Amino acid sequence: MRMISLAVLSLFIAADYAAAGLPGYGPSDDIVPAPAAPVPAPTPAIPAAAIKGRLDFGLNAAAIAQMCSGAKTRSEERLKELAAVKEPSFRSVFLPFANILSDLQDETAVPMFLFHVGADQAVREAAMACDTEISKYGLDIFTREDIYGTLKAAADRGELLAGEDARLVEKTLLDFKRSGMGLPAADREKLKSLRKRLVELSNDFSKEVAENKDYALFPPAQMTGVPADMLARLSREGDKYKVSLDYPDYFPFMQTAKDPEARRILENKFNLRGGEKNKQRLAEILKLRDEAAKLLGYKDHAAYVLEERMAADSDEVFKFLDSLRQKLYLKAKPELQALAALKKQEQGAKSDGVIHAWDWRYYHDQLMKKRYAVDQQKIKEYFPTDLVIEQGLKIFQETLGLRFAP
Repeated sequence: MRMISLAVLSLFIAADYAAAGLPGYGPSDDIVPAPAAPVPAPTPAIPAAAIKGRLDFGLNAAAIAQMCSGAKTRSEERLKELAAVKEPSFRSVFLPFANILSDLQDETAVPMFLFHVGADQAVREAAMACDTEISKYGLDIFTREDIYGTLKAAADRGELLAGEDARLVEKTLLDFKRSGMGLPAADREKLKSLRKRLVELSNDFSKEVAENKDYALFPPAQMTGVPADMLARLSREGDKYKVSLDYPDYFPFMQTAKDPEARRILENKFNLRGGEKNKQRLAEILKLRDEAAKLLGYKDHAAYVLEERMAADSDEVFKFLDSLRQKLYLKAKPELQALAALKKQEQGAKSDGVIHAWDWRYYHDQLMKKRYAVDQQKIKEYFPTDLVIEQGLKIFQETLGLRFAP
């Protein structure tokens, strides 16, 4: 069965993200990702299940704060011991340093994750506070002269290292350099301050989107095409249906609502989640990223990022994207024409012949029904939610050796 190609989806998904104005990446990009390592034995004060990486949905805000501060305290104690090593070597400082970062990441992954899935707002706020605190702490680690001095002394021994060992040394020292270790103390502190502000802005941006409660109201006439089961569960204000920007409302509405103006209204609201506050945050993020990159001696933020990427510079990236866009368009053009023909068939003289961002999901759904006799509403009858969850978790358990328990 042939569905709309990835070419068309890629074009519109890219357009969706561009319209949303989301930052390219969050605070974790300013902190070095830690390699995997064994997790140390937890202290009695911290929930053992959480330390071992078991996701406990029963954690409250106080437990999250305790886990976060405890992980930071343990890391700090180990870092002090590392900085005091008398004869630094690869095995005595580089491996322990990687393990410290890895353990910190492992111990805070569970409480941070609850920001995305926690049902209680206090839990989500505590999880985001943990993310912010640990992200800032990571910036502090990579601007510590005592830690860098110990690692540099180990590297200067000139041990014969190969493979991942040599790469670990190279990458660790580069991460310190990219954190400003080669700058004068005042500039290094300024860089750290800029990046801590970026952590706050990025997390506030994400929180604004996640906690968005906006919605659109539509009279019954604008709900034509929307599935009966969705209409039955939607709340109302007066005689109008209340359609939120949450995925369970947004996606089926955009796929099935016949009224183009209704789709346009919901699409615009969806892409503007966070509103004016996030527009201001995004503008400040772009400004601070550029300032931080130039403080380190890079042309711009793109040059800073690309130092560690396959592409040599931003010119190469734009060449690749332009080439890819042209190839995608050639593949997407006939399919876009097919969608435009459906729009013309439905709207007649009112059609502008353009497949807008609020059109493509609807007309793709229509294409699937009319050309391929594939109706998503009929298909979902064979996939009740409880069964899908049960079988999905079963696949993860069998594939990854996990166990999900109530």
